[in-house]
Amino acid sequence: MKTTQIPQKEADRLLEKYYDGLTTTAEERLLQQFLLQDNLPTRYDPDKAILGYFAANKTHTTERSSTPTVTLSLRQRKRWLYPSLIGSGAVAAMLTFLFTFNYLTHPSTDNYAYVHGEKVTDAALLAATMQSSIDILGSSSEDVDASVALLDTERDLLNEQLQLFY
Repeated sequence: MKTTQIPQKEADRLLEKYYDGLTTTAEERLLQQFLLQDNLPTRYDPDKAILGYFAANKTHTTERSSTPTVTLSLRQRKRWLYPSLIGSGAVAAMLTFLFTFNYLTHPSTDNYAYVHGEKVTDAALLAATMQSSIDILGSSSEDVDASVALLDTERDLLNEQLQLFY
């Protein structure tokens, strides 16, 4: 391999151009040939490593691209396409069935109450508890009438007391 001798000053200028992304392919080859020399100062070691990495990567890329690609015929593609579509559809249908079955068979626990700090979801027990609470309130018509009469007497008493101030 013939190496082209370029001065270090020219190599520094090409390196600056390389790092700015302005070198041509021919200039990069000159730089690589310069960096392949044995008697280089140690200040070129990082540049040597970087350009060596890219050169090695380029050779690996060309090796990979030189392998022939296999193209499947339409018949071979259909051979795998239809079973995979049918399998995917079957899995989707099965999952839909399972989620629907799970949703429809589990009882809903939307109705609940906290009785003495415990969550109660039994509908019959909740109905009995609510009825006993309503019974304690005493919502019979006699109780309501007595409450209204008491309010009327208290209102009259308040009016009499306010008349004393006027």
